[in-house]
Amino acid sequence: GRQGGVYRCQVAKSGPGVSGDPVNSSMELEVNVASPPTNFTAEQVNKTTVRISWTPPTSKESVTGYQIHYMAVDSQGTRGEFMTAPETNHRLIHDLQTGINYSFTMVALSEHLPSEVVGPISLIMKAVPAVPM
Repeated sequence: GRQGGVYRCQVAKSGPGVSGDPVNSSMELEVNVASPPTNFTAEQVNKTTVRISWTPPTSKESVTGYQIHYMAVDSQGTRGEFMTAPETNHRLIHDLQTGINYSFTMVALSEHLPSEVVGPISLIMKAVPAVPM
């Protein structure tokens, strides 16, 4: 997994005929990594729309938004991604095709690095959804 924290780096000169002795320079870099969202779900709401929902991570202060990816599993066709605001906990994805198996994943975004990927969730779009509208 990705680890946030403070990292110490030393700089060394390299190249042909140059020794790799560290230069008298070091720096510290603080890296904030978003925690992944939980309770990630996908449910069909009508024949062309899926509702993606999640619970925000507990370390919400470092989350700057969410990125949702989807793609048709059995073809080279449909794929896409959406960005959402940090206070969001769901997103509707429209214009999907009946009979196609879609895969959905998501990450929480932070200033430095995204969270670990959540998912995938697979869902075959049905002509009549099982979920009441």
